[in-house]
Amino acid sequence: MRHGFVGLDGLISLYCDYRHLTDGLFQELPLAKLAIENSERDWPAYESRILRELGLPTG
Repeated sequence: MRHGFVGLDGLISLYCDYRHLTDGLFQELPLAKLAIENSERDWPAYESRILRELGLPTG
C-alpha cells in the first residue's frame, strides 16, 4: 500500500498520477517529438504518420 493506492481505485489514481507526470516530462523535453492520440486504435494510421514524420516509406 505505498502512497495509499489500494484496489482498483488506487490503480486508477496511480495511472492518473503517472500520466500527469509523463505528460509534463514530455512537454518539457527539448527535443523534436511527435505525440499521437491513439484512442481510436487506428494502428495503421498511426504507423503511417510516424513513418511520414521520419521521412520513411509508408508502404
